[in-house]
Amino acid sequence: MNIPASAFVIDSVGRRGRLIALAQGANNSQQGVIRFEAGQELRVALDSLVAQEDGNFYLPLDAQVEMDNNPETAVEQQVIPVVAEELQVSKRQVETRTRLHKIVHERTEQIDELLQQEAVEVERVPINRLVDGPVETRQEGDTLIIPVLEEVLVIQKQLWLREEVHVHKRQNSVRQTEPITVRYEEVIVEPISPVTEAQS
Repeated sequence: MNIPASAFVIDSVGRRGRLIALAQGANNSQQGVIRFEAGQELRVALDSLVAQEDGNFYLPLDAQVEMDNNPETAVEQQVIPVVAEELQVSKRQVETRTRLHKIVHERTEQIDELLQQEAVEVERVPINRLVDGPVETRQEGDTLIIPVLEEVLVIQKQLWLREEVHVHKRQNSVRQTEPITVRYEEVIVEPISPVTEAQS
């Protein structure tokens, strides 16, 4: 693999470094020395570097070999980074919609009310006496009196009061029960998730 001597390298834990030197390893393998931004240096096999689309190279975890800064006492050793997960909590606004259903119900209710009624009772009262002239209709309390006149033949013509019709007005209470249908409305709230709304 043709790797520039100053190539940028990113390892598996996100550290950034630069390839500063090339070296000959065992079995004539090509190795390189990477210096990271914190000053740490690693010796790696060049064929373990993975080329990225942006021109940089990725260093897998199992290809990292730590290198002492003193070339005379440099000892190869395997470096195993300790990785810890960190929880990042963020908030975002999510639009939710609510659909309202209106349902009309019916129910039967009984009404119980007192109703006033008037009835007319007709009573005929015989009078059979002479009167001097027409007799007017009159009201006595709840009774309407209507005179009934008739001409009769006597020695002289006179008005004869045959009878009176007494009309009595009476009131009584009658309880009436009747079923009445009334309507009322009910609202049902149905949450709609964003995913469901998008699919519909």
